Amino acid sequence: MKFWKKGRDLPLERLVILNPAGDLGGAEKRFGEILPFIDEKFGRFKLYITARPGDAAFRVRAALRAGECFQILAAGGDGTVNECVNGYFENGRLLRDDVPLGIINLGAAGNLHRTLCELGGAYEVSVRENLYRRADLGEIIMNPGERRHYFINGATAGTAPSVTRDSHLTREGPRFLRTLKSLQRYKPARMKFRILSAGETWRGFECGLWRFMVQNGRYRGAGMNPAPRAGLEDGLFDLVIFDDMSRLKRLMESSKMYDGRIREMKGVTEFRAREAVISSGYALSIEADGDVIAVEEDCITECRFRVLPGAFPLVV
Repeated sequence: MKFWKKGRDLPLERLVILNPAGDLGGAEKRFGEILPFIDEKFGRFKLYITARPGDAAFRVRAALRAGECFQILAAGGDGTVNECVNGYFENGRLLRDDVPLGIINLGAAGNLHRTLCELGGAYEVSVRENLYRRADLGEIIMNPGERRHYFINGATAGTAPSVTRDSHLTREGPRFLRTLKSLQRYKPARMKFRILSAGETWRGFECGLWRFMVQNGRYRGAGMNPAPRAGLEDGLFDLVIFDDMSRLKRLMESSKMYDGRIREMKGVTEFRAREAVISSGYALSIEADGDVIAVEEDCITECRFRVLPGAFPLVV
């Protein structure tokens, strides 16, 4: 297991990207509470507070072009991390592979951060010493050649985009219950799949889709653990396909998604794969790392998920 480490004597600083709107506006307050800890543990840094969606990616891209920092920290939730990840790319090209991305977790779920804490040692030590690895990255190509997006933890098609949107719009009730209510409203559609296995063999099939998860990390949503075997350096996705199960069965089986017993769920098919293509006569909704990136109105009818092995510098 190889680490890269930047010297502490470089005349560069960390760049912290703070999303004040994270956790429905609670991220800025939480950041203020831990600010003395950050300054004491990690040393001097530049702070950039985002003002609108897409701002984090814009600032990261500018910083990498200018070579102004040796490390970037995403201060927010999984969506903030995702914006920063996409800021590393310009026209499909990685701008820098020697400036790693780390996380100051201020989100409600913090799914990638949770995976990183399990895979490595003390995460704050890795941030302080700038220890990082080249992690796998997920690439999404929508309506081939039309749109491209990157993710590092997980992506979904099917119910999850609407679930994500609904659960972030309000704080009424526990997030788990808001998720279940959204699942109850979802009506599945027939989907076609083509999956490239670890053995380089393509498999095609069709099913009524309730939910399709593409996992690089282990966790997603409100603490679900649908991919307990997932790794960030194995060159493979963990794919989980939920067929068109009844509403009652969804409710009865839902707890297994949270405690890592996904294999015990009825109506679930698992794959380990390098690539997956999903298509439908209906417009697809797509979510990546907690952010909805395509809704029905975008008219995406085909989506390709592809692993880019060892493509991203990530603090671990």
